[in-house]
Amino acid sequence: METSKKNPTSLLAQCLKAKYFPHIDILHARLGYNSSFAWNNIFHSIWVIQKGGCWKIGDGNDVKIWEDNWLPFQNGYELYTKENNSAQLYLVRDLMEDHSKEWNQTKIANTFLDFEGEQINQIPLIHEDIYDSLMWLHTKDGNYSVKSGYNLIREWVQNKEQGTSNTVSMQKLWKTVWSLNTIPRHKDFLWRVLNEVVPVRHQLHNKGLAIDMFCPRCVTKIETLNHSLMECPYARKVWFGSTLNIKFPDYTEYNFSDWLYEFILTQDNSTLIYTSYGLCEISTFSKTADSVRKM
Repeated sequence: METSKKNPTSLLAQCLKAKYFPHIDILHARLGYNSSFAWNNIFHSIWVIQKGGCWKIGDGNDVKIWEDNWLPFQNGYELYTKENNSAQLYLVRDLMEDHSKEWNQTKIANTFLDFEGEQINQIPLIHEDIYDSLMWLHTKDGNYSVKSGYNLIREWVQNKEQGTSNTVSMQKLWKTVWSLNTIPRHKDFLWRVLNEVVPVRHQLHNKGLAIDMFCPRCVTKIETLNHSLMECPYARKVWFGSTLNIKFPDYTEYNFSDWLYEFILTQDNSTLIYTSYGLCEISTFSKTADSVRKM
């Protein structure tokens, strides 16, 4: 279910809107003076939906590029590309063609990091005139619940605590990745793998895209991140046949992102450059195999 911000139908919603946010949506409402106990509690819970929700793009007129969450394939749904106002891009509608519901490839390529540009292009645009709507992706049925909000807050707190204890290692990790003497595309891909935001088929399917989940190379297993980069027979051959001579066990409980994290912190610069190239080759072959299957 998608929680639309347009035309709330319940009597309570209509009363609250008339009193507290008559000319804006609830996500941008203010507490106001002499607010009721009910509205005070609702207002102080809005931040959970703002942080945990993700916008489904309709006409793009209500979603702010640099402020709102609208990338469904990315952890946290937020952009990592730094804001650039020189192009005067403010709303998602500004990223579309002027006279059609298609993404403007030139604007996207010139504005966003490569991996985020790819994610934006994967967001389907509906050619009908519909409003942008807010999605809640943390329950199976898409309905927000107090329990799901509470569990998400607990997850954020745990991640923050873990992040505090690992700050030094993470700083070293990202300094190593971004300082590698290799092309930006390779560093971007390392970043995507470490953050588990590579758009593999299993992830795309879980985000609601009607897509075949099987690996386009071996066509026998579901394409997860682990399968694509570590478990697929093709990936295993690349790793073992490389100068690194890495052989992953047939049945492993490894998480590839965790393995790569430790690998980067213990290897020299030349080995990491070679590794980033190999990872991109594995990923590129997957896309090529997919194209061949569709022919």
